[in-house]
Amino acid sequence: MSRSPFMEKVRTELRTRQYSTRTEKNYLYWIRWFIRFNGLRHPESIIAHLRTWALFIR
Repeated sequence: MSRSPFMEKVRTELRTRQYSTRTEKNYLYWIRWFIRFNGLRHPESIIAHLRTWALFIR
């Protein structure tokens, strides 16, 4: 399975900052969830939806 360069960059950053494995998994889960929630659109096209998403996960 090919991994996204973006997700690998996030994973590397989390490990560099010495986040726990559990935190890393949770962050990656929510990032994937957010991307799918927005229909795999580029982040620049979803800025207007950030508020909706933030309210939804509360």
